[in-house]
Amino acid sequence: MKINALIVILLFSIFSMNAQSIFQHGYGNNRNERCQSAFSTHDGGFLLNGATTSFGGGDVDALIIKTDAQGNIQWSQSCGTASNEIPYFATETYDNKFVFIGTTDALPGSTINNVLLFKTDSIGNFLWAKSFGGLNHETGLNIIELPDHGYGLIGTTESYGAGSADIYFIRTDVNGDTLFTKVYGTVDNEKGTSFSTTTDGGFIICGKSSSMISGTLVYKAILMRIDSSGNQVWTKLFGDTLFQEAQSVAQTNDGGFIVCGSRDFTASGNYDILLFKTDSMGNIQWSKTYGGNKGDASYTINLNTDGTYVLSGYTNSMGYGHAFKFAHENGFVNNELTREIINNTNYQLGNDSTNIFLMKTDASGDTIWTRTYGDSLQEEAFLSHITSDGGYMLSGFSDYHNADSSQMLIIKTDSFGYSGCYEFTSHPVIVNDLLVENNITYSQTSGMDVASLVLTNTNRVILDSTYCLLTTNVNEFSHLNSIKLFPNPTAKQLFVEILSTDRKVNNRSNQNFIRVFNMIGEIIHVPLSDDVNGNVFELNVSSLQQGMYLLEMMTENGKVVQRFIKE
Repeated sequence: MKINALIVILLFSIFSMNAQSIFQHGYGNNRNERCQSAFSTHDGGFLLNGATTSFGGGDVDALIIKTDAQGNIQWSQSCGTASNEIPYFATETYDNKFVFIGTTDALPGSTINNVLLFKTDSIGNFLWAKSFGGLNHETGLNIIELPDHGYGLIGTTESYGAGSADIYFIRTDVNGDTLFTKVYGTVDNEKGTSFSTTTDGGFIICGKSSSMISGTLVYKAILMRIDSSGNQVWTKLFGDTLFQEAQSVAQTNDGGFIVCGSRDFTASGNYDILLFKTDSMGNIQWSKTYGGNKGDASYTINLNTDGTYVLSGYTNSMGYGHAFKFAHENGFVNNELTREIINNTNYQLGNDSTNIFLMKTDASGDTIWTRTYGDSLQEEAFLSHITSDGGYMLSGFSDYHNADSSQMLIIKTDSFGYSGCYEFTSHPVIVNDLLVENNITYSQTSGMDVASLVLTNTNRVILDSTYCLLTTNVNEFSHLNSIKLFPNPTAKQLFVEILSTDRKVNNRSNQNFIRVFNMIGEIIHVPLSDDVNGNVFELNVSSLQQGMYLLEMMTENGKVVQRFIKE
Protein backbone atom coordinates (compact mmCIF):
# COMPACT_ATOMS: atom_id res chain seq x y z
CA MET A 1 0.00 0.00 0.00
CA LYS A 2 2.82 2.41 0.82
CA ILE A 3 4.50 1.72 -2.53
CA ASN A 4 1.24 2.27 -4.41
CA ALA A 5 0.61 5.48 -2.52
CA LEU A 6 4.11 6.68 -3.34
CA ILE A 7 3.57 5.92 -7.03
CA VAL A 8 0.31 7.88 -6.97
CA ILE A 9 2.06 10.85 -5.35
CA LEU A 10 4.89 10.76 -7.88
CA LEU A 11 2.49 10.50 -10.81
CA PHE A 12 0.46 13.39 -9.44
CA SER A 13 3.61 15.48 -9.06
CA ILE A 14 4.70 14.74 -12.63
CA PHE A 15 1.22 15.52 -13.93
CA SER A 16 1.14 18.80 -11.99
CA MET A 17 4.51 19.86 -13.41
CA ASN A 18 3.46 19.00 -16.95
CA ALA A 19 0.22 20.91 -16.43
CA GLN A 20 2.08 24.19 -15.90
CA SER A 21 1.52 26.49 -18.85
CA ILE A 22 4.54 28.36 -20.23
CA PHE A 23 4.60 31.09 -22.88
CA GLN A 24 5.58 34.64 -23.77
CA HIS A 25 2.99 36.99 -25.29
CA GLY A 26 3.10 40.57 -26.49
CA TYR A 27 -0.08 42.64 -26.77
CA GLY A 28 -0.50 46.02 -28.40
CA ASN A 29 -1.17 48.11 -31.45
CA ASN A 30 0.84 50.79 -33.21
CA ARG A 31 1.90 53.01 -30.32
CA ASN A 32 2.71 52.18 -26.69
CA GLU A 33 1.25 49.66 -24.29
CA ARG A 34 2.57 48.55 -20.92
CA CYS A 35 1.43 45.76 -18.63
CA GLN A 36 1.68 47.01 -15.06
CA SER A 37 0.40 43.83 -13.36
CA ALA A 38 -0.94 40.39 -14.27
CA PHE A 39 -2.37 37.58 -12.17
CA SER A 40 -4.24 34.27 -12.22
CA THR A 41 -8.02 34.53 -12.28
CA HIS A 42 -10.52 32.18 -10.68
CA ASP A 43 -11.31 30.51 -14.00
CA GLY A 44 -7.68 29.51 -14.61
CA GLY A 45 -6.87 32.32 -17.03
CA PHE A 46 -5.08 35.63 -16.49
CA LEU A 47 -6.02 39.29 -16.13
CA LEU A 48 -3.61 41.87 -17.57
CA ASN A 49 -3.76 45.42 -16.28
CA GLY A 50 -1.93 48.21 -18.05
CA ALA A 51 -2.05 51.41 -20.07
CA THR A 52 -2.31 52.31 -23.76
CA THR A 53 -1.68 55.33 -25.97
CA SER A 54 -3.01 53.59 -29.10
CA PHE A 55 -6.65 54.38 -28.44
CA GLY A 56 -9.09 55.65 -25.83
CA GLY A 57 -10.65 58.91 -24.73
CA GLY A 58 -7.45 60.52 -23.45
CA ASP A 59 -3.76 60.51 -24.25
CA VAL A 60 -3.40 57.49 -21.91
CA ASP A 61 -6.18 55.07 -20.96
CA ALA A 62 -6.36 51.92 -18.89
CA LEU A 63 -6.05 48.74 -20.96
CA ILE A 64 -7.56 45.54 -19.55
CA ILE A 65 -7.02 42.18 -21.23
CA LYS A 66 -8.46 38.85 -20.11
CA THR A 67 -6.78 35.69 -21.44
CA ASP A 68 -7.17 31.96 -21.14
CA ALA A 69 -4.58 29.71 -19.48
CA GLN A 70 -2.33 29.90 -22.57
CA GLY A 71 -2.38 33.69 -22.85
CA ASN A 72 -4.88 33.83 -25.74
CA ILE A 73 -7.11 36.91 -25.58
CA GLN A 74 -10.74 36.31 -24.51
CA TRP A 75 -11.69 39.97 -24.31
CA SER A 76 -9.99 43.37 -24.10
CA GLN A 77 -11.25 46.78 -23.01
CA SER A 78 -9.88 50.30 -22.80
CA CYS A 79 -11.27 52.28 -19.89
CA GLY A 80 -10.91 55.98 -19.13
CA THR A 81 -12.02 59.58 -19.62
CA ALA A 82 -11.01 62.41 -21.94
CA SER A 83 -8.05 62.89 -19.61
CA ASN A 84 -5.37 60.38 -18.59
CA GLU A 85 -5.80 57.20 -16.56
CA ILE A 86 -2.97 54.82 -15.64
CA PRO A 87 -3.78 51.80 -13.45
CA TYR A 88 -0.71 50.42 -11.66
CA PHE A 89 -2.20 47.40 -9.90
CA ALA A 90 -5.33 45.25 -10.03
CA THR A 91 -6.86 42.28 -8.24
CA GLU A 92 -9.83 39.98 -8.66
CA THR A 93 -12.57 40.43 -6.06
CA TYR A 94 -14.59 37.86 -4.14
CA ASP A 95 -17.49 38.21 -6.62
CA ASN A 96 -15.28 37.49 -9.68
CA LYS A 97 -15.03 41.15 -10.66
CA PHE A 98 -11.91 43.33 -10.89
CA VAL A 99 -10.71 46.37 -8.98
CA PHE A 100 -7.89 48.69 -10.09
CA ILE A 101 -5.75 51.40 -8.51
CA GLY A 102 -3.70 54.06 -10.30
CA THR A 103 -3.80 57.74 -11.21
CA THR A 104 -6.11 60.12 -13.06
CA ASP A 105 -6.10 63.81 -13.93
CA ALA A 106 -9.80 63.75 -14.81
CA LEU A 107 -11.13 66.13 -12.14
CA PRO A 108 -12.67 69.27 -13.70
CA GLY A 109 -10.05 71.94 -14.35
CA SER A 110 -7.27 69.74 -12.99
CA THR A 111 -3.84 69.10 -14.51
CA ILE A 112 -2.59 67.09 -11.53
CA ASN A 113 -2.81 63.39 -10.77
CA ASN A 114 -5.13 62.05 -8.12
CA VAL A 115 -5.50 58.47 -6.89
CA LEU A 116 -7.86 56.45 -9.08
CA LEU A 117 -9.84 53.50 -7.73
CA PHE A 118 -12.29 51.78 -10.06
CA LYS A 119 -14.14 48.50 -10.43
CA THR A 120 -15.35 46.55 -13.47
CA ASP A 121 -17.49 43.48 -13.89
CA SER A 122 -16.09 40.10 -14.98
CA ILE A 123 -15.80 41.18 -18.63
CA GLY A 124 -14.31 44.62 -18.05
CA ASN A 125 -17.44 46.79 -18.07
CA PHE A 126 -17.18 49.86 -15.83
CA LEU A 127 -19.11 49.74 -12.52
CA TRP A 128 -17.84 52.64 -10.39
CA ALA A 129 -14.80 54.87 -9.82
CA LYS A 130 -13.46 57.11 -7.05
CA SER A 131 -10.66 59.65 -7.00
CA PHE A 132 -8.76 60.67 -3.87
CA GLY A 133 -6.51 63.69 -3.52
CA GLY A 134 -6.07 67.40 -3.14
CA LEU A 135 -4.37 70.33 -4.84
CA ASN A 136 -1.12 68.50 -5.66
CA HIS A 137 -0.12 65.11 -7.06
CA GLU A 138 -1.20 61.77 -5.64
CA THR A 139 -0.27 58.28 -6.88
CA GLY A 140 -2.04 54.99 -6.19
CA LEU A 141 0.30 51.98 -6.41
CA ASN A 142 -1.12 48.97 -4.57
CA ILE A 143 -4.45 47.55 -3.45
CA ILE A 144 -5.57 44.56 -1.37
CA GLU A 145 -9.09 43.20 -0.93
CA LEU A 146 -9.71 42.75 2.80
CA PRO A 147 -11.78 40.11 4.66
CA ASP A 148 -14.81 42.46 4.79
CA HIS A 149 -14.52 42.81 0.96
CA GLY A 150 -13.48 46.41 1.32
CA TYR A 151 -10.09 47.61 0.12
CA GLY A 152 -6.80 48.84 1.49
CA LEU A 153 -4.73 51.08 -0.79
CA ILE A 154 -1.42 52.86 -0.49
CA GLY A 155 0.72 55.30 -2.42
CA THR A 156 2.14 58.79 -2.17
CA THR A 157 0.46 62.15 -1.53
CA GLU A 158 1.85 65.64 -2.12
CA SER A 159 -1.31 67.40 -0.89
CA TYR A 160 -1.42 66.22 2.73
CA GLY A 161 1.02 65.50 5.54
CA ALA A 162 4.19 66.98 6.96
CA GLY A 163 6.45 67.19 3.90
CA SER A 164 6.35 67.69 0.16
CA ALA A 165 5.58 63.95 -0.26
CA ASP A 166 4.19 61.49 2.31
CA ILE A 167 2.86 57.94 2.45
CA TYR A 168 -0.89 57.42 2.69
CA PHE A 169 -3.04 54.42 3.62
CA ILE A 170 -6.74 54.43 2.72
CA ARG A 171 -9.30 51.89 3.82
CA THR A 172 -12.65 51.73 1.99
CA ASP A 173 -15.79 49.65 2.05
CA VAL A 174 -16.87 47.31 -0.76
CA ASN A 175 -18.18 50.27 -2.82
CA GLY A 176 -14.97 52.29 -2.55
CA ASP A 177 -16.39 54.71 0.03
CA THR A 178 -13.74 55.85 2.53
CA LEU A 179 -13.69 54.35 6.02
CA PHE A 180 -10.51 56.21 7.04
CA THR A 181 -7.38 57.81 5.57
CA LYS A 182 -3.96 58.00 7.24
CA VAL A 183 -0.95 60.01 6.05
CA TYR A 184 2.55 59.37 7.43
CA GLY A 185 5.78 61.33 7.02
CA THR A 186 8.27 63.97 8.06
CA VAL A 187 9.46 67.25 6.56
CA ASP A 188 11.50 65.08 4.17
CA ASN A 189 10.01 63.15 1.25
CA GLU A 190 8.46 59.73 1.84
CA LYS A 191 6.96 57.51 -0.87
CA GLY A 192 4.93 54.34 -0.39
CA THR A 193 5.56 51.61 -2.96
CA SER A 194 3.84 48.42 -1.78
CA PHE A 195 2.27 46.70 1.22
CA SER A 196 1.07 43.36 2.52
CA THR A 197 -1.24 42.07 5.23
CA THR A 198 0.15 40.72 8.50
CA THR A 199 -1.09 37.78 10.55
CA ASP A 200 -2.45 40.08 13.29
CA GLY A 201 -4.84 41.82 10.88
CA GLY A 202 -2.58 44.81 10.32
CA PHE A 203 -0.29 45.77 7.44
CA ILE A 204 3.38 46.16 6.57
CA ILE A 205 4.24 49.03 4.20
CA CYS A 206 7.51 49.61 2.35
CA GLY A 207 8.85 52.56 0.40
CA LYS A 208 11.70 55.05 0.30
CA SER A 209 12.59 58.42 1.81
CA SER A 210 14.81 61.16 0.45
CA SER A 211 16.51 63.98 2.34
CA MET A 212 19.44 66.38 1.98
CA ILE A 213 22.37 65.45 4.22
CA SER A 214 25.36 67.82 4.11
CA GLY A 215 24.23 69.03 0.70
CA THR A 216 23.83 65.51 -0.72
CA LEU A 217 20.53 63.82 -1.59
CA VAL A 218 20.29 60.52 0.30
CA TYR A 219 17.65 57.82 -0.19
CA LYS A 220 16.77 55.23 2.44
CA ALA A 221 14.43 52.24 2.46
CA ILE A 222 11.31 52.44 4.62
CA LEU A 223 9.54 49.64 6.47
CA MET A 224 6.47 50.62 8.51
CA ARG A 225 4.10 48.37 10.42
CA ILE A 226 0.57 49.61 11.14
CA ASP A 227 -2.42 48.05 12.88
CA SER A 228 -5.84 47.41 11.33
CA SER A 229 -6.89 51.01 12.08
CA GLY A 230 -3.84 52.47 10.36
CA ASN A 231 -1.94 53.44 13.51
CA GLN A 232 1.85 53.06 13.47
CA VAL A 233 3.27 50.14 15.41
CA TRP A 234 6.88 50.87 14.40
CA THR A 235 8.79 52.49 11.53
CA LYS A 236 12.35 51.80 10.38
CA LEU A 237 14.76 53.41 7.92
CA PHE A 238 17.47 51.27 6.32
CA GLY A 239 20.63 52.39 4.57
CA ASP A 240 24.15 53.71 4.95
CA THR A 241 24.99 54.63 1.35
CA LEU A 242 23.54 57.29 -0.92
CA PHE A 243 20.74 55.14 -2.32
CA GLN A 244 18.50 52.42 -0.88
CA GLU A 245 14.87 51.77 -1.75
CA ALA A 246 12.28 49.13 -0.84
CA GLN A 247 9.82 48.10 -3.55
CA SER A 248 8.01 45.01 -2.23
CA VAL A 249 7.49 43.29 1.12
CA ALA A 250 5.92 40.08 2.44
CA GLN A 251 5.57 38.53 5.88
CA THR A 252 7.59 35.35 6.29
CA ASN A 253 6.67 32.08 7.99
CA ASP A 254 8.53 33.08 11.19
CA GLY A 255 6.56 36.33 11.51
CA GLY A 256 9.37 38.49 10.14
CA PHE A 257 9.54 40.28 6.79
CA ILE A 258 11.35 39.85 3.49
CA VAL A 259 11.95 43.01 1.45
CA CYS A 260 13.35 43.61 -2.04
CA GLY A 261 14.44 46.77 -3.83
CA SER A 262 17.75 48.22 -4.94
CA ARG A 263 20.92 49.73 -3.53
CA ASP A 264 23.79 51.79 -4.94
CA PHE A 265 27.11 51.53 -3.13
CA THR A 266 29.08 53.91 -5.34
CA ALA A 267 26.57 56.65 -6.27
CA SER A 268 27.30 55.80 -9.92
CA GLY A 269 23.68 55.01 -10.82
CA ASN A 270 24.58 51.33 -11.28
CA TYR A 271 22.18 49.92 -8.72
CA ASP A 272 22.28 46.38 -7.38
CA ILE A 273 19.30 44.22 -6.47
CA LEU A 274 18.66 44.43 -2.73
CA LEU A 275 17.11 41.68 -0.60
CA PHE A 276 16.92 41.83 3.17
CA LYS A 277 15.21 39.95 5.99
CA THR A 278 14.00 41.35 9.33
CA ASP A 279 12.37 39.92 12.43
CA SER A 280 8.80 40.83 13.44
CA MET A 281 10.03 44.14 14.91
CA GLY A 282 11.88 45.17 11.75
CA ASN A 283 15.35 44.38 13.10
CA ILE A 284 17.79 43.32 10.35
CA GLN A 285 18.71 39.63 10.31
CA TRP A 286 20.57 39.60 6.98
CA SER A 287 20.83 41.58 3.75
CA LYS A 288 22.37 40.80 0.37
CA THR A 289 22.85 42.47 -2.99
CA TYR A 290 22.92 40.80 -6.41
CA GLY A 291 24.07 42.14 -9.76
CA GLY A 292 27.02 43.06 -11.91
CA ASN A 293 28.76 46.11 -13.31
CA LYS A 294 25.62 47.84 -14.58
CA GLY A 295 22.23 48.76 -13.14
CA ASP A 296 19.96 46.06 -11.66
CA ALA A 297 16.80 46.53 -9.59
CA SER A 298 13.95 44.41 -8.22
CA TYR A 299 10.29 45.39 -7.97
CA THR A 300 8.54 42.30 -6.56
CA ILE A 301 9.20 39.68 -3.90
CA ASN A 302 7.10 36.50 -3.83
CA LEU A 303 7.05 34.08 -0.88
CA ASN A 304 6.71 30.41 -1.84
CA THR A 305 4.97 27.96 0.47
CA ASP A 306 8.26 26.16 1.17
CA GLY A 307 9.85 29.33 2.57
CA THR A 308 11.89 30.17 -0.54
CA TYR A 309 11.69 33.53 -2.29
CA VAL A 310 11.30 34.59 -5.92
CA LEU A 311 12.07 38.17 -6.90
CA SER A 312 11.92 39.92 -10.25
CA GLY A 313 12.75 43.17 -12.01
CA TYR A 314 15.16 44.42 -14.64
CA THR A 315 18.87 43.87 -15.22
CA ASN A 316 21.47 45.68 -17.26
CA SER A 317 24.26 43.35 -16.07
CA MET A 318 22.87 39.86 -16.52
CA GLY A 319 21.40 38.10 -19.51
CA TYR A 320 22.62 37.26 -22.98
CA GLY A 321 19.68 38.81 -24.79
CA HIS A 322 21.28 41.65 -26.66
CA ALA A 323 24.57 39.87 -27.29
CA PHE A 324 22.77 36.75 -28.47
CA LYS A 325 20.64 38.77 -30.86
CA PHE A 326 23.76 40.48 -32.18
CA ALA A 327 25.41 37.09 -32.72
CA HIS A 328 22.40 35.67 -34.55
CA GLU A 329 22.03 38.70 -36.80
CA ASN A 330 25.68 38.31 -37.77
CA GLY A 331 25.47 34.60 -38.45
CA PHE A 332 27.04 33.33 -35.22
CA VAL A 333 24.40 30.80 -34.21
CA ASN A 334 26.78 28.23 -32.72
CA ASN A 335 26.57 28.35 -28.93
CA GLU A 336 30.36 28.64 -28.40
CA LEU A 337 30.70 31.40 -30.99
CA THR A 338 27.82 33.20 -29.33
CA ARG A 339 29.62 33.09 -26.01
CA GLU A 340 32.72 34.54 -27.69
CA ILE A 341 30.59 37.47 -28.83
CA ILE A 342 29.18 37.85 -25.32
CA ASN A 343 32.61 37.81 -23.70
CA ASN A 344 34.14 40.18 -26.25
CA THR A 345 34.90 43.41 -24.40
CA ASN A 346 34.48 45.37 -27.63
CA TYR A 347 30.78 44.51 -27.64
CA GLN A 348 29.11 46.68 -25.01
CA LEU A 349 25.44 47.04 -24.21
CA GLY A 350 24.03 50.54 -24.13
CA ASN A 351 22.78 52.03 -20.88
CA ASP A 352 19.20 51.69 -22.15
CA SER A 353 19.55 47.94 -22.79
CA THR A 354 17.66 46.03 -20.13
CA ASN A 355 16.69 42.40 -19.72
CA ILE A 356 14.09 40.92 -17.38
CA PHE A 357 15.21 38.66 -14.54
CA LEU A 358 13.49 36.13 -12.27
CA MET A 359 15.55 34.91 -9.31
CA LYS A 360 14.82 32.20 -6.75
CA THR A 361 16.64 32.10 -3.42
CA ASP A 362 16.49 29.93 -0.33
CA ALA A 363 15.33 31.26 3.04
CA SER A 364 18.82 32.72 3.64
CA GLY A 365 18.94 34.60 0.35
CA ASP A 366 21.36 32.24 -1.40
CA THR A 367 20.43 31.90 -5.07
CA ILE A 368 18.89 28.64 -6.29
CA TRP A 369 18.56 29.85 -9.89
CA THR A 370 18.38 33.07 -11.90
CA ARG A 371 16.71 33.32 -15.32
CA THR A 372 16.97 36.27 -17.68
CA TYR A 373 14.81 37.12 -20.67
CA GLY A 374 15.15 39.70 -23.43
CA ASP A 375 16.18 40.40 -27.01
CA SER A 376 15.89 44.09 -27.87
CA LEU A 377 16.91 47.48 -26.53
CA GLN A 378 14.51 47.29 -23.63
CA GLU A 379 12.46 44.73 -21.78
CA GLU A 380 11.37 45.43 -18.26
CA ALA A 381 9.16 43.60 -15.76
CA PHE A 382 7.23 45.74 -13.31
CA LEU A 383 5.66 43.01 -11.20
CA SER A 384 5.56 39.24 -10.86
CA HIS A 385 2.99 36.90 -9.41
CA ILE A 386 2.83 33.25 -8.31
CA THR A 387 0.23 31.63 -10.57
CA SER A 388 -2.41 29.09 -9.63
CA ASP A 389 -0.44 26.27 -11.28
CA GLY A 390 2.70 26.96 -9.21
CA GLY A 391 4.56 28.87 -11.91
CA TYR A 392 5.27 32.59 -12.22
CA MET A 393 3.86 35.44 -14.29
CA LEU A 394 5.99 38.49 -15.13
CA SER A 395 4.31 41.62 -16.48
CA GLY A 396 5.99 44.53 -18.21
CA PHE A 397 6.80 45.79 -21.69
CA SER A 398 9.09 45.18 -24.65
CA ASP A 399 10.10 47.18 -27.71
CA TYR A 400 10.86 43.93 -29.53
CA HIS A 401 8.70 44.70 -32.58
CA ASN A 402 9.56 48.38 -32.96
CA ALA A 403 12.16 50.46 -31.17
CA ASP A 404 9.83 53.48 -31.37
CA SER A 405 6.94 51.77 -29.60
CA SER A 406 6.33 49.16 -26.93
CA GLN A 407 3.93 46.30 -26.29
CA MET A 408 2.49 44.81 -23.15
CA LEU A 409 4.61 41.79 -22.32
CA ILE A 410 3.78 38.81 -20.14
CA ILE A 411 6.09 35.88 -19.51
CA LYS A 412 4.51 32.79 -17.98
CA THR A 413 7.04 30.35 -16.57
CA ASP A 414 6.92 27.02 -14.82
CA SER A 415 8.13 26.63 -11.23
CA PHE A 416 11.75 26.60 -12.45
CA GLY A 417 11.52 29.88 -14.37
CA TYR A 418 11.34 28.30 -17.84
CA SER A 419 9.00 29.86 -20.39
CA GLY A 420 10.03 27.62 -23.31
CA CYS A 421 11.72 30.50 -25.09
CA TYR A 422 15.49 30.77 -24.83
CA GLU A 423 15.67 32.04 -21.29
CA PHE A 424 19.19 31.96 -19.90
CA THR A 425 20.61 30.96 -16.57
CA SER A 426 22.61 33.86 -15.15
CA HIS A 427 24.92 34.11 -12.16
CA PRO A 428 24.81 37.43 -10.32
CA VAL A 429 27.60 38.62 -8.06
CA ILE A 430 26.32 38.28 -4.47
CA VAL A 431 27.50 40.54 -1.65
CA ASN A 432 26.61 40.05 2.02
CA ASP A 433 26.18 43.46 3.58
CA LEU A 434 24.26 44.27 6.73
CA LEU A 435 22.08 47.35 6.29
CA VAL A 436 22.21 50.04 8.96
CA GLU A 437 18.77 50.52 10.52
CA ASN A 438 17.28 53.45 12.41
CA ASN A 439 14.03 53.81 14.34
CA ILE A 440 11.82 56.74 13.42
CA THR A 441 8.31 57.92 14.22
CA TYR A 442 6.33 59.62 11.47
CA SER A 443 3.76 62.29 12.11
CA GLN A 444 0.30 60.91 11.39
CA THR A 445 -2.66 62.86 10.03
CA SER A 446 -6.04 62.01 8.55
CA GLY A 447 -8.26 63.09 5.69
CA MET A 448 -8.29 63.19 1.89
CA ASP A 449 -10.83 64.64 -0.55
CA VAL A 450 -12.94 62.10 -2.46
CA ALA A 451 -14.91 62.43 -5.70
CA SER A 452 -16.86 60.05 -7.93
CA LEU A 453 -15.91 59.59 -11.59
CA VAL A 454 -17.49 58.01 -14.65
CA LEU A 455 -15.16 56.08 -16.96
CA THR A 456 -16.00 54.98 -20.49
CA ASN A 457 -15.03 51.49 -21.54
CA THR A 458 -14.76 50.26 -25.15
CA ASN A 459 -14.11 46.82 -26.60
CA ARG A 460 -10.76 46.81 -28.40
CA VAL A 461 -9.07 44.55 -30.92
CA ILE A 462 -5.52 43.95 -29.71
CA LEU A 463 -2.68 42.35 -31.65
CA ASP A 464 -1.58 39.21 -29.81
CA SER A 465 1.96 38.10 -30.71
CA THR A 466 3.48 34.84 -29.49
CA TYR A 467 6.82 36.18 -28.36
CA CYS A 468 9.95 34.13 -28.30
CA LEU A 469 12.38 36.63 -26.88
CA LEU A 470 15.97 36.03 -27.85
CA THR A 471 15.45 34.11 -31.04
CA THR A 472 16.82 34.98 -34.43
CA ASN A 473 15.11 37.83 -36.20
CA VAL A 474 12.74 40.62 -35.20
CA ASN A 475 10.63 39.88 -38.31
CA GLU A 476 10.02 36.24 -37.49
CA PHE A 477 6.65 36.82 -35.87
CA SER A 478 5.09 38.01 -39.10
CA HIS A 479 5.72 34.49 -40.43
CA LEU A 480 4.51 32.41 -37.49
CA ASN A 481 1.47 31.15 -39.39
CA SER A 482 3.46 30.16 -42.47
CA ILE A 483 4.24 26.66 -41.16
CA LYS A 484 2.44 24.06 -39.10
CA LEU A 485 4.02 21.46 -36.81
CA PHE A 486 2.10 18.24 -36.15
CA PRO A 487 1.53 16.17 -34.14
CA ASN A 488 2.54 18.46 -31.32
CA PRO A 489 3.37 17.09 -28.74
CA THR A 490 4.99 14.11 -30.46
CA ALA A 491 6.95 11.03 -29.44
CA LYS A 492 8.50 9.93 -32.76
CA GLN A 493 7.74 11.85 -35.97
CA LEU A 494 7.30 15.60 -36.35
CA PHE A 495 5.85 16.87 -39.63
CA VAL A 496 6.54 20.41 -40.86
CA GLU A 497 3.96 21.70 -43.32
CA ILE A 498 4.40 24.88 -45.36
CA LEU A 499 0.97 26.54 -45.31
CA SER A 500 1.50 29.59 -47.53
CA THR A 501 2.48 29.13 -51.18
CA ASP A 502 4.05 32.58 -51.25
CA ARG A 503 6.50 31.58 -48.50
CA LYS A 504 8.72 29.08 -50.20
CA VAL A 505 11.53 27.33 -48.43
CA ASN A 506 14.86 28.99 -49.16
CA ASN A 507 17.66 26.69 -50.40
CA ARG A 508 16.18 23.26 -49.67
CA SER A 509 19.40 21.65 -50.80
CA ASN A 510 21.06 23.06 -47.69
CA GLN A 511 20.63 20.57 -44.85
CA ASN A 512 20.44 23.52 -42.43
CA PHE A 513 17.25 25.03 -43.86
CA ILE A 514 15.46 23.30 -40.96
CA ARG A 515 17.22 23.31 -37.60
CA VAL A 516 16.23 22.28 -34.09
CA PHE A 517 17.47 24.05 -30.94
CA ASN A 518 17.18 23.08 -27.31
CA MET A 519 16.24 25.64 -24.68
CA ILE A 520 19.82 26.80 -24.07
CA GLY A 521 20.41 27.58 -27.72
CA GLU A 522 22.36 24.49 -28.79
CA ILE A 523 21.69 23.00 -32.23
CA ILE A 524 20.36 19.43 -31.98
CA HIS A 525 20.89 17.03 -34.88
CA VAL A 526 17.55 15.59 -36.00
CA PRO A 527 17.29 13.29 -39.09
CA LEU A 528 15.28 14.97 -41.87
CA SER A 529 13.55 13.02 -44.64
CA ASP A 530 12.91 14.15 -48.20
CA ASP A 531 9.73 16.02 -49.05
CA VAL A 532 6.64 13.97 -48.26
CA ASN A 533 4.43 15.71 -50.81
CA GLY A 534 6.24 18.85 -51.85
CA ASN A 535 5.34 21.02 -48.89
CA VAL A 536 5.57 18.63 -45.92
CA PHE A 537 8.82 17.50 -44.30
CA GLU A 538 9.29 14.75 -41.73
CA LEU A 539 11.71 14.82 -38.80
CA ASN A 540 12.53 11.82 -36.66
CA VAL A 541 12.63 13.17 -33.08
CA SER A 542 12.47 9.81 -31.30
CA SER A 543 16.05 10.19 -30.01
CA LEU A 544 15.36 13.54 -28.31
CA GLN A 545 14.90 13.75 -24.57
CA GLN A 546 11.50 14.78 -23.31
CA GLY A 547 11.03 18.53 -23.19
CA MET A 548 10.47 21.64 -25.28
CA TYR A 549 12.44 22.52 -28.42
CA LEU A 550 12.49 25.24 -31.07
CA LEU A 551 12.30 24.51 -34.80
CA GLU A 552 13.72 27.12 -37.16
CA MET A 553 12.97 27.13 -40.91
CA MET A 554 14.52 29.41 -43.52
CA THR A 555 12.03 30.93 -45.96
CA GLU A 556 12.33 33.53 -48.67
CA ASN A 557 10.80 36.09 -46.31
CA GLY A 558 12.96 35.31 -43.30
CA LYS A 559 13.24 32.81 -40.51
CA VAL A 560 10.25 31.10 -38.94
CA VAL A 561 10.52 29.79 -35.38
CA GLN A 562 7.97 27.58 -33.67
CA ARG A 563 7.98 25.45 -30.54
CA PHE A 564 7.26 21.75 -30.20
CA ILE A 565 7.19 19.32 -27.29
CA LYS A 566 8.87 15.91 -27.33
CA GLU A 567 6.87 13.47 -25.22
